[in-house]
Amino acid sequence: MNATDIPLFPADLMRLLGIKHPNTLRLKIKSGQIPEPDVKITQKTRYWHRASLVKAGLLAEANPPTPAA
Repeated sequence: MNATDIPLFPADLMRLLGIKHPNTLRLKIKSGQIPEPDVKITQKTRYWHRASLVKAGLLAEANPPTPAA
Protein backbone atom coordinates (compact mmCIF):
# COMPACT_ATOMS: atom_id res chain seq x y z
CA MET A 1 0.00 0.00 0.00
CA ASN A 2 1.38 3.40 -0.92
CA ALA A 3 0.41 6.87 0.29
CA THR A 4 -2.19 7.33 -2.47
CA ASP A 5 -4.11 4.19 -1.41
CA ILE A 6 -4.62 5.32 2.19
CA PRO A 7 -8.37 5.28 2.97
CA LEU A 8 -9.81 8.45 4.46
CA PHE A 9 -13.04 7.91 6.34
CA PRO A 10 -15.61 10.72 6.82
CA ALA A 11 -14.30 11.65 10.28
CA ASP A 12 -10.74 11.89 8.90
CA LEU A 13 -11.85 14.01 5.97
CA MET A 14 -13.88 16.30 8.20
CA ARG A 15 -10.87 16.82 10.47
CA LEU A 16 -8.56 17.56 7.51
CA LEU A 17 -10.98 20.05 5.93
CA GLY A 18 -12.09 21.68 9.19
CA ILE A 19 -15.71 20.55 8.87
CA LYS A 20 -17.50 20.41 12.23
CA HIS A 21 -20.81 18.68 11.43
CA PRO A 22 -21.55 15.55 9.35
CA ASN A 23 -24.44 17.34 7.64
CA THR A 24 -22.00 19.91 6.25
CA LEU A 25 -19.96 17.08 4.73
CA ARG A 26 -23.12 15.61 3.21
CA LEU A 27 -24.09 18.97 1.69
CA LYS A 28 -20.61 19.49 0.24
CA ILE A 29 -20.74 16.04 -1.38
CA LYS A 30 -24.22 16.73 -2.73
CA SER A 31 -23.14 20.10 -4.21
CA GLY A 32 -20.05 18.57 -5.83
CA GLN A 33 -17.46 20.42 -3.74
CA ILE A 34 -16.26 17.04 -2.43
CA PRO A 35 -16.35 13.97 -4.71
CA GLU A 36 -18.50 10.96 -3.89
CA PRO A 37 -16.71 8.34 -1.75
CA ASP A 38 -14.63 5.84 -3.72
CA VAL A 39 -15.91 2.89 -1.69
CA LYS A 40 -19.44 2.75 -0.28
CA ILE A 41 -20.12 -0.39 1.72
CA THR A 42 -23.05 1.10 3.66
CA GLN A 43 -24.24 4.64 4.31
CA LYS A 44 -22.01 4.81 7.37
CA THR A 45 -19.11 2.73 6.06
CA ARG A 46 -17.57 4.66 3.20
CA TYR A 47 -14.19 6.12 2.37
CA TRP A 48 -12.12 8.00 -0.15
CA HIS A 49 -8.70 7.14 -1.50
CA ARG A 50 -6.19 9.92 -0.87
CA ALA A 51 -5.42 10.05 -4.62
CA SER A 52 -9.04 10.97 -5.40
CA LEU A 53 -8.95 13.89 -2.97
CA VAL A 54 -5.60 15.07 -4.34
CA LYS A 55 -7.03 14.91 -7.86
CA ALA A 56 -10.04 16.97 -6.72
CA GLY A 57 -7.67 19.57 -5.27
CA LEU A 58 -8.74 19.08 -1.67
CA LEU A 59 -5.44 17.67 -0.39
CA ALA A 60 -1.80 18.20 -1.27
CA GLU A 61 0.26 15.35 -2.68
CA ALA A 62 1.84 13.16 -0.03
CA ASN A 63 5.19 12.93 -1.85
CA PRO A 64 5.53 15.70 -4.42
CA PRO A 65 7.74 14.74 -7.37
CA THR A 66 11.31 15.98 -7.19
CA PRO A 67 12.63 17.89 -10.21
CA ALA A 68 15.08 16.05 -12.42
CA ALA A 69 18.64 17.27 -12.14
